[in-house]
Amino acid sequence: QPPNFAPVIDPAVRSQPATYVLVLGESARRDRLGLYGYQHNTTPLMAAQQDLLVFSDMVSYGYNTSTSIPYAMTKARDVDMKPSFLSVFKQAGFKVFWISNQAKYGEFDSLISSYAAAADVVHFMNVHSYSMTTPDNFDEKLLPFYQQALDDQAGKKLIVLHLYGSHPAFDKRYPPVANVFKDSYDNSIYYTDMMLQQIIAKLHSNRHMTGMFYLSDHGLSLGECGAIDGHIDAKNSYEVPFLMWFNPLWRQYNQYRYQRLQSRQGSPLHTGDLFDSLTDIAGIHFAAQDLTRAFASADFQRHPRLVKAAQSEMDYDRSVTGEGCHLQTLAQ
Repeated sequence: QPPNFAPVIDPAVRSQPATYVLVLGESARRDRLGLYGYQHNTTPLMAAQQDLLVFSDMVSYGYNTSTSIPYAMTKARDVDMKPSFLSVFKQAGFKVFWISNQAKYGEFDSLISSYAAAADVVHFMNVHSYSMTTPDNFDEKLLPFYQQALDDQAGKKLIVLHLYGSHPAFDKRYPPVANVFKDSYDNSIYYTDMMLQQIIAKLHSNRHMTGMFYLSDHGLSLGECGAIDGHIDAKNSYEVPFLMWFNPLWRQYNQYRYQRLQSRQGSPLHTGDLFDSLTDIAGIHFAAQDLTRAFASADFQRHPRLVKAAQSEMDYDRSVTGEGCHLQTLAQ
């Protein structure tokens, strides 16, 4: 049972209906998105998306899903099993949806499901992790359930969409329409770009305040580490894309927050900031909130960006990919 955070909503937006959508990507490494300067235009739709905020220096705590997602949701390590921001949103009167194209049960999935269980409405497209290898398991399967959540009559909503994104095997992650590059990983990013465009388009036509956040859980080693490619604690495995979009009504009610977000697109951010940032962006405040970690707040400060390497925690900004393609602390 989560503690009572006793959250209150800012008077300016308390009576305003609002829908926030958090899209959790999978295995998308920042430097493989055209938006971030990659040589192939893997994100043509997001590049053309008006009013998109593109954060260029977001670091994830973990290099695998079972470490990174719990930390992003709770700002605590997975073994601590702290309550997530889903509980704060619920206690503030939001109806919370968790719609996932990942598996509900499996060696690495069950932990995430335990956090998802805090939502009011939970949909998993796949029950067991072995069902993920079936053909046609594409992220667009989430869209009808996303539409149902948008149609729900609740005044305030938080909708979490957990994609299968760019999880290996890459060539199984996208339909033929996204087969545009020679590299299957690039195609998986291109397909996620198509998904994000559809997710935002449905928020565009909404008459209420709306916002979308896209964050990948971690990156992958993609040929740089030889035989030990994939989930490994090389430095670029922590470097993830982070995007935001808000409709004009949200920007009207949150002018100062929006200006600060615009100005911080190049700031060093950390997934440990999400708990306090997402609640603050939604106008939710509570005693335990740390506004020095809320990047739309005037009180935001830079904190050490801890990451979980193979053997220990270390400061991302004082580390380097070292021997065996593992993260190691820089020599002083």
